[in-house]
Amino acid sequence: MRHSGPYRALRILSYVWLLTVTFWSLLPSPTIPFAQEALHNEETLKTSHTLTVVDSLPTVFENSSRSNGAGHLIFQLRIVKQLNLQSEVELTLKVAENEPINLADLMKRSEAYHFSKTKHDAVRTPFFDPTLLDFEVPWVDDIAKFDVCLPWFDRSDKALFTHGIHGGTSAIYLRMVVDENGAVEIWPASFVEHTLTELEKVRLKPEAADYEEGQLLEETMQFLRESGHPILQLKGGDMTKLEEVSVSYVRGNLPSKTYHIRKTMLARLGPALRIALLPVVLVISLLPAFSAVIIFILYEGGLACAGIMLSAWLRAGRPEFWPWTRTFWMTRWMYFRLQKEKRMWGPAGPVESKRAVRKQWVGNGIVGLQRPKTARLEPGINAV
Repeated sequence: MRHSGPYRALRILSYVWLLTVTFWSLLPSPTIPFAQEALHNEETLKTSHTLTVVDSLPTVFENSSRSNGAGHLIFQLRIVKQLNLQSEVELTLKVAENEPINLADLMKRSEAYHFSKTKHDAVRTPFFDPTLLDFEVPWVDDIAKFDVCLPWFDRSDKALFTHGIHGGTSAIYLRMVVDENGAVEIWPASFVEHTLTELEKVRLKPEAADYEEGQLLEETMQFLRESGHPILQLKGGDMTKLEEVSVSYVRGNLPSKTYHIRKTMLARLGPALRIALLPVVLVISLLPAFSAVIIFILYEGGLACAGIMLSAWLRAGRPEFWPWTRTFWMTRWMYFRLQKEKRMWGPAGPVESKRAVRKQWVGNGIVGLQRPKTARLEPGINAV
């Protein structure tokens, strides 16, 4: 039978839909092992590629962002080279689409502050940049939306896909810090301001007159680290050579290894993928309601059956329970089914039970002493 053109087209579309939905839904989302994250982060930044991390617990920005510490912040970090007016190479740090931070200039100002505040050159004084950075970064309020993200996807992947569809940004306030070892750090502004406030309280104490400025600032850095973690920490000398940069710490979670595969599918298919996933999303969204109904029925039905059995057993005079269940109308069907499915084993393997053979004889009209056709005779006995 030959099928028409529309039927073939519909069948091909069905196959394509099934393949696309299955691949998108069941593609695993393995994460980069923790031991390899530092190497991955450093290689990405040293090659001037964009490092994307998702901060799933942005409570540290509660007083440093408009999002008030909720949702998921997405940091896109990139280190690039540029030439200054004297044609000297400088490294800059770009956070999302904001103005780049001149790392080389930051190190120069840190060195100048160090020599002006420290009595001995062997001791480096931490430098707190007074500039308040008001940046806009990608932000996702809720990743529970089912548009294209299924519940078992990696959290970072879900945040990135949700932002790619719905967008959204949040303002965050940052401060740059150069610690006593010359490492550049980015901190939420509220942490640095709170730490400097505590430093001023220490300076007002009578015993603070014997403290050196370097000692005070070093204790301040220790207090700052005990309060939380920076967004980024990196070293690189005077920040003029990209190959000398080393990344010590990056806050946030990396996307999974298969994120870029799904990202390519989403970019190519776009709305078609969202339409194809509608049946899957509908089923998943209805599962909690169906589960609640099924659990309710099983729970209430189980209690009702237990009550009926208990009352019937008491009315029967409390006989032995398990033999009694063989005759009780609610449970005897289980024994009948087990007996029906019971098998007997002979020398050559499993054979039918006597009950099944007898039922077959009666059904075929073979009764009495008539020998079944399948019976085997001993040698020397003539068949009738």
